[in-house]
Amino acid sequence: MPDAGQMVGSRWMVLCLVVIALGCLVQAQPDRRWELGAQWLIADFEALGEVPGGFGGRCVYNLSDYLAVDSEIDYFPDYTRKSSRLSPLFPVIRAGITRPHGETEAVAGLRAGLRFGGVGIFAKARPGIVRLTDHQVRWLTDSGKIRGALDLGAAVELYPSTRLVIRIDLGGLYMPLGDRFVSVDRTVVAPTTSWNTHGGIGFAVRF
Repeated sequence: MPDAGQMVGSRWMVLCLVVIALGCLVQAQPDRRWELGAQWLIADFEALGEVPGGFGGRCVYNLSDYLAVDSEIDYFPDYTRKSSRLSPLFPVIRAGITRPHGETEAVAGLRAGLRFGGVGIFAKARPGIVRLTDHQVRWLTDSGKIRGALDLGAAVELYPSTRLVIRIDLGGLYMPLGDRFVSVDRTVVAPTTSWNTHGGIGFAVRF
């Protein structure tokens, strides 16, 4: 069993490591912490049988060069279109499904990664909510339009200048619908685990 001296020494070592880490973060703090931007994206809402395109805005606060609070809100316009299999990047997209869209999603969480040269690579984890439409809810046995969500994925950023950020996102939005049945083209499925592929590109301005 360690004696009191060893315990005190261990605590001091941990404290020193924390101080050093905080010092590194302070040194790594960016000159411009805020980012405001916009993005265009496409989503495969698998359980709802929809593959809409949408747009939105993003607000980021950089705690350091490696860690940021990352939030965005996106809207998928309410119109009817026929989805199609677009590319191998989205292999789960189904062809021949026609539905009106109208989802709104809002997420906020952490983004962490590395920057080197004019490129940044990050992972993101952002909880949030998705608001469905009356048309979408009628396919569910649960009539609630507000659903919890969790966005997990990665982002690659390009920095053409000190103020401009170009960002490419790819990931999945988890939207639990519970043990609720959905009718998609007369096919009954149970979307107990609804992972919805998301991808998009956008830009932001630092200040």
